[in-house]
This record gives sequence, C-alpha cells and structure tokens, in this order.
Amino acid sequence: MDLLGLRRDTDSWLVNMERSHRPDRNGAHGTGRPTGVFMLQPEHVTSVLAAFSEKVHTWYPIFSSTEFTESFYKSINGLDGSGTHTCLAMLVMAIGSLVRRAPPLTTGLDERPDTQYFDRAISLLPDIMADYSLVGLQCQILFSLYYLCLVRPCQAHDYILMASSRAQNMLKSRLYSSDTHHLEALYRASWAIILIESELAVQLNFADSGIWKYDDHLPLPTADETWHFGSPATAPSPDPSQQSPQSSQTDKSDSAEVLSYFMAEIAMRRMLRRCTTSVSDWAGGRPQYAPIIADELELQLDQWYKYLPPSLHFHRQPTSAADVPELPTAQFLQAQYAACKASIYWPAVCQAIDLGCGDESQLQYCSKFFDAYVSFLVAAEASLSTCIPNTWTLYASIFIITLASLKGTKCSCLATIVNPKTFECFRRARSVFVEIREFSLSLSAMSEILEDRIEAS
Repeated sequence: MDLLGLRRDTDSWLVNMERSHRPDRNGAHGTGRPTGVFMLQPEHVTSVLAAFSEKVHTWYPIFSSTEFTESFYKSINGLDGSGTHTCLAMLVMAIGSLVRRAPPLTTGLDERPDTQYFDRAISLLPDIMADYSLVGLQCQILFSLYYLCLVRPCQAHDYILMASSRAQNMLKSRLYSSDTHHLEALYRASWAIILIESELAVQLNFADSGIWKYDDHLPLPTADETWHFGSPATAPSPDPSQQSPQSSQTDKSDSAEVLSYFMAEIAMRRMLRRCTTSVSDWAGGRPQYAPIIADELELQLDQWYKYLPPSLHFHRQPTSAADVPELPTAQFLQAQYAACKASIYWPAVCQAIDLGCGDESQLQYCSKFFDAYVSFLVAAEASLSTCIPNTWTLYASIFIITLASLKGTKCSCLATIVNPKTFECFRRARSVFVEIREFSLSLSAMSEILEDRIEAS
C-alpha cells in the first residue's frame, strides 16, 4: 500500500470499516421477522431462477444438471421437508430476486426484494452447520455469493472460509471416493471456493483457508454435469418428460458455454496467482524488476489466450467500448487479462519511480503498463454491469490499479511514454464509484481517496 502513497494498514482499515457496518432497515443480515409460508407464482419463480442462473451461477457453476432443477422445485412446492434443501432453495430465490432487475445492481440494493427469502434461509443456518453434506456445502457457498451480490466482502469471506473448511475435510476424508457423481460435485464446489476466496483475498488483508494446496490435485469439471436454466422464455421445464429435443439441445449448448468459462477462469486464476508470486520478489520493500520473468509471464498469458474457445475471445488491447465483447464472461476475462498484464509491468514502473530513470528496455515495459491500465479500465467498466458477484472486487481493482497509474504519471522520466488515454481513464475511474458508494463503506472510502488523488494530480 505504501507504494501507492497509502498507509500500510489501509487494507486492514478497510476491513474494519466493513466490519463496522450494521444491519440496515432492509435486513441485510436477517430482519428477525417471522418467515411464514410463501405463496409464489410459477412465473415469478421461473423468472427468479433464470436470473440466478444467468447472472450468478454462470460465474460459479456449482450445480449439477441432473438433479438441481427438480430438487429446487420440490423444495419451493413444499414437497421436500429437508431444512438443508429448503435453505438452498431460499438462497437461490434471495440471490435471484436481488439480481433479477440488474443492471444496475443498485436497483436491487435499493429495493431489496430478497429479504423475505433470506430471512427464511438464515433461520435454517443451524441445519446447514449440522448437515455434513454436499447440499450443506453448496448452501455455505450461496451464503457467500449472496453477500458478494450485496457488496459485502467481509461477510462473503466469512462464509467462504466455512465452506472451504468443510470442502477440505470432505476431500481429506475421501467421503465420496466411490461415488463419481457426488465427487464431481465436490470438485466443482471446491473450484468455486478457490475462485471466490482468491478474488477477495487479493484485495484485502483476509485470512487464507489453505485450499490452494489442493490446486494440483483437483480434477477439472466435466461438461455433462453443468446446470444452466436459461432465460424464462427458453428455460427447460422442471419435468424432464416435458422437455423437447430442441430445448434439451439448447440447454446442453448453454451448459457447455458455462463450463468453458469456468475452465478458462480457473486457468486465469492460476495465472494471476503465478504472476503475483513471481513479481513479489521484494527488494527493500519494492517489487523487483526482472525482464526475464516479465517476458515469461507475458508468454504464458498469451498462451492462455491462445487456448480460449472462440466464444470467449476478446480484443487484447481495448481502448474504447467498441473493443469490448458482448458476452459478459468474455468481458470479465478481458478485464482480468489486462489486470494481469499491468501487474507484470508494474515492477518496471516502480524501479523507474525509485531511480528517476530507466533504460530503453525498461521504459518499454513502463509504456506497456499504461496501455494495460487503459485496457483494464475499459473492460472493467463494462464488466461492472454484467459480472454482479464480482462487483466489489472489480471496484477494488479499479481503485488499486488507478492509484498505481497515477503514481506512475507523476514520474518525470515516464512523462513522454504515458498513453494519452490514461488521463481520461482517471476521470472515468472516479465516475464509476458514484452510484455504488452509498451501499458500501469501503467503496465509499476508496471513492473519496480516488477523488482526492485525481484532483491533486
């Protein structure tokens, strides 16, 4: 943090600020009201389930195509008295209701249509803690995703830590070693946990659950197990006998696309972790500039892009909204790609700032850093409206990378190589915080810091 001109304890300060947030009148932590019985219209349930599938489950596909929809409808219709399955259904309804009218996400955050479902779900938390099952594990992940959609990173991290502990115990005990179907579901849940925890931990000073040690041992998900519900108009019937061959084929195609993104995101997260580890060879508190390492990381990142399926391809150096893909998952990967590039080149900028000069080779990397910042801001700005579960982490990344770029532009030896669009991106970075800051104390603080720094530059 001190590299960016911030206090070293800024990340802890932001965490403590988030922790100080109290439940609001809309019941972000449960209202305590009687939960009662829900009278739900089938059209409403279908719409909410489709919103959950498209806007949340697409990013973290933890459910199986062979059983989730049927189990969900049984719980909603009161045909399954299990507290764990009821909690799962209520969490899906809460999350789906919250994101259904997004973008913008602020609509749901302001109206809070999720509270009645979440009140019911949170009342069943003791059942979840006592139920050592995959459904219980999935509920813990959904609690985390719910708080991610509420832009509450600390609470999201609390639940993902619980989920991580349970998943690791299940993996260690080889609970499902003879059950291929349940074992696949456990692997899928474990990967989702790794991705969620990684997204949060890279931004704030959070505890590490240790689940990364399973990275090399976890098989990747398989295509025939991915659940996808589709839009209300094309969603499959909960009764498999009523599905047409065409709808079944569409569902398989959508499931394959969801899996393709999941696999690409797992590979990207491994790449980002490798990048962070490689450039964190600190020398006197500063990242060490090493051209050989930068070249190798750049090559690996380009290899990652080379193996993406065509549907996830994107412009590798976007400079305007016209260069951003329409597919939300491709947008987010584009933002991550640019962020990874920026982190690869950042040590060169740090050394130039420290020494007040740099050779031709180093200045080329510095120039690439500013190009990567412009690309990141363009992609991240678009992704903010489509990648709802990662809303907070996207804002935090915009905050950090913008501060780093601001720091670089103040170095006289870099003045002639700064991408001209960098300064326009500073203004855009400040403006994206306007609507969201009232819903998050930490993002409000980031917004104020960013405004002060940009105005002073």
